[in-house]
Amino acid sequence: MAQNNIIPAAAGSVVSKRGERSIGAILIDAGKLTPEDAERILRLQRDLGVNLAGIALALQLIDRTQDQGRSGDALKCVYYEADGHARLKVIFEYCEGEHYYKYSGWKRLWSQHTLYDSSVDRVDMAELRKIFGDVVRAWFESHLRRNRDLVLRHMKKAYERVETFNQ
Repeated sequence: MAQNNIIPAAAGSVVSKRGERSIGAILIDAGKLTPEDAERILRLQRDLGVNLAGIALALQLIDRTQDQGRSGDALKCVYYEADGHARLKVIFEYCEGEHYYKYSGWKRLWSQHTLYDSSVDRVDMAELRKIFGDVVRAWFESHLRRNRDLVLRHMKKAYERVETFNQ
């Protein structure tokens, strides 16, 4: 893997060769990462030959269970940029079923519920813990009772549905 896009951290902000601010610089400025930790990440990135920034853009917990149509249910944490500001969004995504389209064949219908959306510098860790605890509790309870509808009803009742799409 090419190493030419990795630049050692400077005394100020970490900046890529294209002049864009890195995730590390944004997290340092927000007080979520220390410069020493950023240096350790850059060393690890060089040693492994992996771009950790790409990996850090999204973190997902995906249900691969085949029973009850659960395959693909996911809790996703996504880093994105809007209006020049870094943001963190937490989404619960699940398949609502399949539909046959005459010209394109079978497509899965997906729904997403936004659980949390905030700028990186205003992330409330206590609120995130509360949300993760709530969602994971409902998700695991639905597994234990072998009833997927429990988690889906909870999502529809407690969180806003943002998007429905097919794939």
